[in-house]
Amino acid sequence: MRGPSRAGWALPAALLGAQAFAALGGALATLVLAGMMTPDAFGRGNALVGIAMLGSLALSGNLEAGAFRFLCTGTDADRARFLRASDLLILAGAILAIPLCLVIALPSGASMAEVALLLALFPALALFRARARQGAALGTPGRAALPRLVARPAAFLVLAAGVWITGAQPLAWALPTALLTATLAGLSIQHRLLRTRFHPLKRHGGKPGWNIDWLRTGIAFLPSLLLTEYHRALVLVVAGMTLSAAMLGHLALALSLAALPGLALIAMEMATTQRLTQAALSGDTARSAAILARIARARCLVLLAVLVPFVALLEPACARLFPGYPGLAATAWPLLAMPVGRALLGNPLHVLALKGENGAAFIVCGAGVGLTVPAILAGAMLAGAPGAALGAALAQTATGIALWALCRRRCGIDLSVLSLRRAESATLPVT
Repeated sequence: MRGPSRAGWALPAALLGAQAFAALGGALATLVLAGMMTPDAFGRGNALVGIAMLGSLALSGNLEAGAFRFLCTGTDADRARFLRASDLLILAGAILAIPLCLVIALPSGASMAEVALLLALFPALALFRARARQGAALGTPGRAALPRLVARPAAFLVLAAGVWITGAQPLAWALPTALLTATLAGLSIQHRLLRTRFHPLKRHGGKPGWNIDWLRTGIAFLPSLLLTEYHRALVLVVAGMTLSAAMLGHLALALSLAALPGLALIAMEMATTQRLTQAALSGDTARSAAILARIARARCLVLLAVLVPFVALLEPACARLFPGYPGLAATAWPLLAMPVGRALLGNPLHVLALKGENGAAFIVCGAGVGLTVPAILAGAMLAGAPGAALGAALAQTATGIALWALCRRRCGIDLSVLSLRRAESATLPVT
């Protein structure tokens, strides 16, 4: 019995460790690089990384979002068509990106080297993300996801270590170059790990085909992706339309600092995902209420334990560690509303997906993206980097409240701290 038990825990433990490394390693590398780079170079480098990430998402059409739906069912011929369509869409997007970058980026002041970096990053990032989702859907989640989780933070940690040791001052192109190196290395490792699963499907015959449901599914999950995994990139790219590179550097560093308390919340959510899923799908109202209340209480206690010392140390730490970023704390303060809102409201998107409410979630998240863009632009124009931070935080909080209300109305599940009141009447103990 011990062998299977250990084997069953090995993959979740490896993925959890990789996620923790990605979060902590990425945050540490960002802080070190920010301290060694000028605000102008740091801002421009982060803008390039943000453009590359959003561009890669546009290239693939987020087609890989439907991997679990379309690769877990049907015949091998159907799976082969889906994989070919995904690759062809990325290839077509990469070709189309060449004239677009030349027409848009070069007149805006980007160098030819920066354009070349973006043109290489777009398809590389898109294929890396697509293979991770597709490989997981085909039954090899560890081999598919681990390279993507580890590659980027590892590359930035190596860059940060090199900068720290040599005392060099990296230029803006160092960040997208490190990202490209990490992505290509990760793709190579991913290809080796997944080739036994993908090659038989790639060689499978059959007519090429296209299913509009593939693209429809990808687009349905785009807004939620922009508000979660790609939120930082969205904020920086939108703010970069108005802010100078130096002010964008302030905003990028403030986003990294304000995300530090959220790391504890992310760890808490990963640890309680299974119990949250059980509570959401349970028909026992009293038991579900008790579980949700315990999770909400734990979230708040974890955030409080991290937030109190963070708030006390933020201003002196900013002045001491980042003297080249005057007024950094003023930009970071509004952004703390995002981890606080997440602790108070929970993660309704997870429950909405479990309950099949993806259509309603798409509408709310789409409205959230539509609110985020003008809020950031207005804040940046009125008050610079602190204004952009305030606009992003207000839009994110408003979207979180809307998703919480939707989850409570459609699913009858309250993930917020208000669930503590509902649990007072629950008499069934949680085991």
